[in-house]
Amino acid sequence: MALIKCPECGREVSDQAVACPECGYPIRKVEYTFATVGYRISTGYYDGMREYNALLKEGWRVIDERTEELFDFDGVLYGWRTHYKLQR
Repeated sequence: MALIKCPECGREVSDQAVACPECGYPIRKVEYTFATVGYRISTGYYDGMREYNALLKEGWRVIDERTEELFDFDGVLYGWRTHYKLQR
């Protein structure tokens, strides 16, 4: 982490800050992306795990996570799906 001067007010601000705490000037752009990982109980197979792990290695971090259970027509649980919102 380095300190830089805010172009608007001149205050020293972390280069990791989204905005200057003094004047609110945007310091860096925040990006968002989404990933979905599914799991099927019968096969033990994770769908989307490779892509999700690649995003984490690129520096993305999870800011929201929601899991839904998947049921067949007889009401038997056959897997689940997790939706991730990531930010960097």
